[in-house]
Amino acid sequence: MAEKDKTEKVNDQDPPMAKDESEPTQQQLDAESPVDESTGISDEIAAVEGVLMESALVPERLEKVILQKTNNMQGVADLTKKIIHLMDNNDAIELDGSQVDSIDTSTLQVLVAAAREANQLHKDFTINTPSQNFIDAARLVGVAEDLLIQ
Repeated sequence: MAEKDKTEKVNDQDPPMAKDESEPTQQQLDAESPVDESTGISDEIAAVEGVLMESALVPERLEKVILQKTNNMQGVADLTKKIIHLMDNNDAIELDGSQVDSIDTSTLQVLVAAAREANQLHKDFTINTPSQNFIDAARLVGVAEDLLIQ
């Protein structure tokens, strides 16, 4: 016995809808979101990707990174992107630590990794004017020497 078709047309203009399911069919999704034939990407996806790309951009001529007042795990990804950009485009990696009120271990780990990578690439790595809180945190965690903080 042949299995019944699980779609039905609501009217002649609508694409078929799945019976007893709240999920739209692929045909309905395709009809709602036009696809650019040259790329195969829907307009909606292209718009979202454009926003994501803009938010991920780092200024083309970034000369130093100014560390935030509060440096924690939530900001590590952004900080890492900026440091990578500096390493890719400069001979010296310069960070300004003067505004730091608090800095957590994850941020210190990123900075230590960056300092080591810069050393391997024979690039200068400098944290200018670290705040006293920055210095205290680096000493407490035991990475002050790795970050060249006295």
